[in-house]
Amino acid sequence: MQTINGKLITEEKQQLDNLKHHATNLMQTYQELEVQLAEIQQHNVKYLEEINTIKNHLSKLDKRCILLEESITRQLIQFVVLNICAVFGLFGLWVWFSNNNKPVSISANQTINCHSERSKESLLYSSFFKMLPCGKTALTYLSMT
Repeated sequence: MQTINGKLITEEKQQLDNLKHHATNLMQTYQELEVQLAEIQQHNVKYLEEINTIKNHLSKLDKRCILLEESITRQLIQFVVLNICAVFGLFGLWVWFSNNNKPVSISANQTINCHSERSKESLLYSSFFKMLPCGKTALTYLSMT
């Protein structure tokens, strides 16, 4: 195609119609591309909104996870302290019961008051056949009183 002073010179009318049709097709294609671009931008906005929503949910879940971790840590510490206290308590009970179950030994320096009921009971339960300082067993000593 020829141009003179920036104007298109055509020799045939059919060539001009082809150019108009081609220009119309280009315009329609351009408009379709603009519509597609607008749709893509709308989809991008929707995707960005969804991404922001997901980020918000993730941050909330992260905060909950942190609170759960702190709670679990506190409970673990309480459990460990409770177990340590239980071990000390059981050890204390063991020591206490082992001391209470030891037989009472009567030394030569102690005087026995046979008139009190408590001393009689303690002699009966702790040492029936131990030798007293006087050379007799507790059973024979109690029977004499």
